[in-house]
Amino acid sequence: MDAIVFPDPTNDACILEFDVTPIGDTIKFNYVFGSDEYPEFINSFNDIFAFFISGPGVPFQNIALVPGTTTPVSISNVNNGMSNTGPCVNCTYYVNNGDGTTPGNNPTVQYDGFTTVLQAVIKVTPCQTYHLKMAVADVVDGIYDSGVFLEQASISSNVVTLSAGSSSPIVPFAIEGCMNGFIMFTKIKNFSSPLTLHFQIGGSATNGVDYSQIDDSIVIAAGDTSGVIPIFPIIDATPDDSEIVMIYLTEPCTGQIYDSASLIIRDQYQIDIMPDDTAICIGDTITLGAPDDSLLTFLWSPNQHIDCVTCSEVNIYPPPNFSGLYKVDIVLAGLCYIKDSMNVVVQSPFSDFNIQDLCIGNTNTFLDQSGTNSGAIVSWSWDFGDNNNDNVQSPNHTYSSIGAYNVKLSIVDDKGCVHDTTKTLNVYDQPSCSFNYSPGSNIYVGDNISFNDLSNAATQWIWSYGNGDFGSVQSPVYSYGTPGTFEISLISSNGYCHDTCYQNIEVKYEFFAEVPQVFTPNNDGQNDKLSFLVNGLFDMEFKIVNRWGQTVYLTNDPLDPGWDGNINHKEQPVGVYVYYLIGKKSSNMESVLLKGDVTLIR
Repeated sequence: MDAIVFPDPTNDACILEFDVTPIGDTIKFNYVFGSDEYPEFINSFNDIFAFFISGPGVPFQNIALVPGTTTPVSISNVNNGMSNTGPCVNCTYYVNNGDGTTPGNNPTVQYDGFTTVLQAVIKVTPCQTYHLKMAVADVVDGIYDSGVFLEQASISSNVVTLSAGSSSPIVPFAIEGCMNGFIMFTKIKNFSSPLTLHFQIGGSATNGVDYSQIDDSIVIAAGDTSGVIPIFPIIDATPDDSEIVMIYLTEPCTGQIYDSASLIIRDQYQIDIMPDDTAICIGDTITLGAPDDSLLTFLWSPNQHIDCVTCSEVNIYPPPNFSGLYKVDIVLAGLCYIKDSMNVVVQSPFSDFNIQDLCIGNTNTFLDQSGTNSGAIVSWSWDFGDNNNDNVQSPNHTYSSIGAYNVKLSIVDDKGCVHDTTKTLNVYDQPSCSFNYSPGSNIYVGDNISFNDLSNAATQWIWSYGNGDFGSVQSPVYSYGTPGTFEISLISSNGYCHDTCYQNIEVKYEFFAEVPQVFTPNNDGQNDKLSFLVNGLFDMEFKIVNRWGQTVYLTNDPLDPGWDGNINHKEQPVGVYVYYLIGKKSSNMESVLLKGDVTLIR
């Protein structure tokens, strides 16, 4: 050290010596030099620090130098003048303590000045032993102290450390099919030359089988502080426990492992949280769940009718008649995407049937009109409301008493879903239709006929008189204006049930005859024949005689068209003729003889 500061002498030197066998090609350490000589005694008392090394390929030398120079680190070589105002001597590496003359309040160290953190570094041969000597000394006098501070663990060779990770900053493992891993080789300090490292590969994972083939060496480029070997997991069809990739670094000098890193490879995520497609009943809830893993996020859809769209376990309560997919998207650490889905059908059976009020004694067919949006109906249960039941799809049933009955149909589909419907059916009494009329015979046009209702359980009546006329009173009185045989019908009803009965009635004319007094058979189309009208006469005979008592016209047909004034196609003379109408009244068989004159005019 005296040689370094010659011709000034050194005093109170403090020396630390030791041997080092580096495993890398470089030795380095970080330090800070400080002194009470700063700043007022610079250039007067040049206290100094030195770091000497010697060994194979390295001649004895001081490597504690001002950065980028061959200048030793001393008071006079690193400062900013006696008042910290210059002149600057490598003052980039100088730091005042307090104001440079008096330390700050509650100082940790009394020294009035320091260097910045400096580094001593030198190239060496790996696995060779080198002798190191650190020394600090006062120069000229021994009054004001100087010292050196060594950074903890900073004395090192260019050792590499290992670490492992994945493509996600929050997941420390790799996953088949979605997340790759890596092994990182990090140099403690950066150097300008490339570094080739050989390592050992181990672990339960097989190189080239469980992950893509990797080499057993890596080159860290010049200027880089680290290098990475990617680990690409290979998807296999066999579920395994987690596999481990192990990387080992060994000391080149002893062959001993000095660092290692492990990377876990997990199987491809198989989160089967959805059951097979399913059908449920109205009001049922589906509960689905996945493993509770803080690395997983969930998003369920659709977001209606579900109690939580981002939870690992959810309750789904689809609405009636729903048919569609429920899906979940699962993301692992923001990188791995897993999807699952389930088709859900809400079976919504509905029970229905036709119902129609009926009359007592009639049989009703209850026609099933039930249905479902999915699946099939497998059972029917009928309750007819009269303590009778049936289980066929569309039963027949006859009620024995009148009244109102609540009919209930319950159905079950192939999923076990149930639905029921109740309707009211009325059973009415059955009327019995009957009537008579008076007089019962010899009814003539204009006579009043009394119709007498004899029906049972009727409250409404509809009469048809057979001639287009109708009536609605219970026991009407009716007269006919024309003769004939008429079918009388009566519909007796209680508002729902009815019965119909029929009778025929004959209406006759009382005796009637009419003969004109004059006719003009001149073929002018007007009054050319002597026509007569007669009704109510049996065994009728109508004849015309001339003045000599000769019969000129004779008929027994009351519908005969009449005499045309000719005999054997010969016109009869103008004059007065006599007619005779003979017969018996149809009402009482009384004999009738009518005689009168008729004049023929041409």
